[in-house]
Amino acid sequence: MAPAARPPALRPWSALAHPLWLASLAFMVANDHVFKGSGLLPGWLTGKLSDVTGLLVAPLVLAVLLGVRSRRGWVAANVAVGGFLAAVNLSAEAAHGWAWLTEFTPLPWRRMVVDAGDLAALPALLVGGWVFGRAMATGPGALATGPGAQANGAAVLASGPAMLAARPHPRLPNALRWAALASAGVFLLGNETSEPIGGGIPVSGVSFTAPFGIGNGTTRGLLLRVRPLRKGVAVDCAAVKAKPGLLLSRRLFAPAAVWGVDSTRTIDFSRDTLPAGDCAAYLIDGGTADGLAKVPMTLAFWIKSEWPARSIPGTVPSSGQTDLFAVAADNAGPLAWRSHPALFAPPPSLDPGPAPGCELPGDATGVAWQLPLPTGTHTIVERQQAPDGCTALDLAGKTNTQRWFVCLPPGALPFDSGDTITLAATSKGQAFGPIDGVEITGDGKLVRLGRGNDLVYFGKGKGKFAPKPGCDGHFDACGALGVALGVELTDVDGLASKVLAPGQAAAVGKGRTLWVVRAQDQITGDPKCLGTSAAVPASRLIESVYVEVP
Repeated sequence: MAPAARPPALRPWSALAHPLWLASLAFMVANDHVFKGSGLLPGWLTGKLSDVTGLLVAPLVLAVLLGVRSRRGWVAANVAVGGFLAAVNLSAEAAHGWAWLTEFTPLPWRRMVVDAGDLAALPALLVGGWVFGRAMATGPGALATGPGAQANGAAVLASGPAMLAARPHPRLPNALRWAALASAGVFLLGNETSEPIGGGIPVSGVSFTAPFGIGNGTTRGLLLRVRPLRKGVAVDCAAVKAKPGLLLSRRLFAPAAVWGVDSTRTIDFSRDTLPAGDCAAYLIDGGTADGLAKVPMTLAFWIKSEWPARSIPGTVPSSGQTDLFAVAADNAGPLAWRSHPALFAPPPSLDPGPAPGCELPGDATGVAWQLPLPTGTHTIVERQQAPDGCTALDLAGKTNTQRWFVCLPPGALPFDSGDTITLAATSKGQAFGPIDGVEITGDGKLVRLGRGNDLVYFGKGKGKFAPKPGCDGHFDACGALGVALGVELTDVDGLASKVLAPGQAAAVGKGRTLWVVRAQDQITGDPKCLGTSAAVPASRLIESVYVEVP
């Protein structure tokens, strides 16, 4: 019995002539040196293009360098590249370690972003694995290396998608293959695989304009991790200024960008990451490039109007530089931040719990309604209680029937099946503060519900907000901080001065009731947990319901 034939050995070298690999390499070079930072393409897109092209180019470079000859080796090369991308985008420690290792090479990765979203490019490995795997097995074809062969590289790049699977592949001269392989290695080792926050590698010794820079006042190279606030996080700047380290949660900050800072040099760490509000906050830590010493974590917080942008030198002066956050130490001493009025102790690792009686209502409690609001007049065909405690109303209009959900305190909806109601939006509260609101009227009954920085309008009377005594705040699941408020009602018909806590109700006249469902000052807000409209300021969140029945 004849032995089974062994599969032919792969030839990774031959796949360097494949049009897809050459086009990916060319586009990777153009993307990193033309498109990034040019404004021609958005930053997120150039970052993702770097990821995709890098995943197409890198496995074949690795296979050539390792002399891969088998299918198993080719799969391992792809897995290794994918594993590297996953590690540096899921673990700040892995990214930090890689950045430190490259400091010993001529091509250091000066800045990296830990961003799990970059893993969306991993399917590119499947494309490259299949296409280049076939090219390795097939090998170069019959296109000869005659006088016109020197133009084959350019012809391949211009050949378009139709040539991606063409056989036979052009035979590139060895000089061009070596040039392509060397170029790929340089760009893979010398450029990040994700678009860094700020859009580029900082240039040591060059001045820049910014509110602050970070300076390395030591004799060693540093690797620093800089975490800005996440996009969309709202901050009551005046309130946070009093105690930044206690009022900001670590969970409000974005993944870290890793910066390499040479001795005596400075970096523009806040480039492209300054938030749109009146203040800025960053968590900063790191260590020396050799990993032998750590830079302690600090919190940078400042009011923008107090620290306007200015020209900052590219080197660290010996003293008197108020626009630098400087790390200082002698050769053997511990690393420490020079004292600065905009640097504070960082928030604790775990958010402290609220004091007893200062807890805020959970996400399941509150005033809510389904959008879009079906404005106009409808007949309630059926009323049903939903499992989450909200109410489902089947509304029949002139042309169709639709289901609409509304969430109110128990007993606050005086309408039932067969009633005709009118729905309308309302946007002004009792003290003319902005709210998102809904008004439901019908048969002499009225329900007004809203959420914003004011109570819903309830007629004669005033509502004054004040923090509950002894309540410093309550961090929610997103790390946003709210402070429980009491609502003092005055000048209300038939009611002496009364303070309502969230979840309480009071009569504000004959047949008229006001519910305070939620009342809190929002020191910091995260849209993921807050759920408020973008038009409503996050500094105060009041949810209330007013009901009037004959």
